[in-house]
Amino acid sequence: MTVKDKGNFKREIERLVNLGVLAKDSDSPWAAPSFCQPKKNKNEVRFLTDLRQLNKRLVRKPFPLPKISQILYEIDGMQWATALDLKMGYYAIKLDPQAQKLCTLITPWGKYKYLRLPIGLSGAPDIFQEKMSSLVDHIEYARVYLDGLLVLTNGSFDDHLSKLGKVLVLLSQAGLKCNADKCSFGAKEVEYLGYLLTRNGIRPVPAKIKSILALSPQRTYGKYGGY
Repeated sequence: MTVKDKGNFKREIERLVNLGVLAKDSDSPWAAPSFCQPKKNKNEVRFLTDLRQLNKRLVRKPFPLPKISQILYEIDGMQWATALDLKMGYYAIKLDPQAQKLCTLITPWGKYKYLRLPIGLSGAPDIFQEKMSSLVDHIEYARVYLDGLLVLTNGSFDDHLSKLGKVLVLLSQAGLKCNADKCSFGAKEVEYLGYLLTRNGIRPVPAKIKSILALSPQRTYGKYGGY
């Protein structure tokens, strides 16, 4: 680990402590390795903990993730769309004291415990999807897949903003925030779960099929090299 990487690692730990995600620990017999991975924006890092040994001993409480094909099938036209990307969504879920003792990690600066649901825990997607489903499943114009939330309306733009406002209030009350730079608000078309949702239907995202479109047409050669 370079001096720069170590500095980024320490700053990220301090940030998570200040946010109430981590706290110092000296009692738990558990200690998972942790590290940081640079994001595309090299001024930011992703904090990761290797919880595989803990995961082997956990009993999951499965909760079904929605099928992407079903979500898309249920979309019956739209006039306006908002796609929200939740920021640090798992960290909105508090761990009880017993879970905190299990979700501990070791760093060059000592041991810490998670106070909030960590990424990498085998049951984390189940827990988070259950929370999000209970939050918005009763709203007919909202769809959610983990930290990706979609609001679709067929009325006026003002109607869309009004309904979006209700969803944002629910998120705020649940302690959830959005990555504003990864969201699309009140648009005629949005990217969601790898697809482009438009007023004229659903299409693949052009950037995701760019490499396929760039392929040269296949040529068939004869026995002696001719066509």
